[in-house]
Amino acid sequence: MSTQIKTLILDLETRPALAYVWGLFDQNISLAQIKEPPSILSWAATWADGDYIMYDSVQRNSYAGMLRTIYDLLDEADEVVGWNSNRFDIKWLNGEFALQGWGPPSPFRKIDLYQTVKSNFNFLSNKLDFSLGAFGMEQKVKHDGFDLWVGCMNGDREAWAKMEEYNIGDVERTAEMYYKLRPWFKGAVNRSANSGLCVCRVCSSTRVQQRGYTYTPTRTYKKFVCKDCGAWSRSVMAEPSVRKNILTGVA
Repeated sequence: MSTQIKTLILDLETRPALAYVWGLFDQNISLAQIKEPPSILSWAATWADGDYIMYDSVQRNSYAGMLRTIYDLLDEADEVVGWNSNRFDIKWLNGEFALQGWGPPSPFRKIDLYQTVKSNFNFLSNKLDFSLGAFGMEQKVKHDGFDLWVGCMNGDREAWAKMEEYNIGDVERTAEMYYKLRPWFKGAVNRSANSGLCVCRVCSSTRVQQRGYTYTPTRTYKKFVCKDCGAWSRSVMAEPSVRKNILTGVA
């Protein structure tokens, strides 16, 4: 029985650590010099194919309350999409969940668009803003740099309004890149297996066309391309072998 696959697109904003330092250059900061550790300021998220972006922050909610809202979304998701999210967003959240005494949310597939770009393309930069520009798409929301984070830490309402715009803007741009990069994904939930029908493994389109064959050392499989998103797939069952006795490897 087919079920709807829920894909969550998210982005975190964090605050820096506060530390006592002796100078500006080549500082080796010990744990004893840390006044306040870094923490999450806010998050924004949306469901793929949805029309609403969710947002929460320590300005709107308690720290635990803010974490609980994103925890519940992750617990509901089948896939989680972000930019550098495997190394940053997901690990940040997991650490904060553990500190709250919570277990991990329900398992989900991770789609890191940064890794998709890095492993498939040779762009001058792998940053989100550069990739957006390379594809001719609207770029990230501009802001005043580090002063924005200082303003939020000082409770400035205008700074918080800009941070919300910036955080939500990053999710909007990440969602656009998600659709642009779908043919290049590895590790996403296989929509064809989920539906039981011959549909595109990435976007569920029924407009798939066989185009030749793909080969392994011992098997031949039909090869398909999606006429909507451009992703390639292969058949699950191998073609009948021409020879019953196939030898592979070396003696």
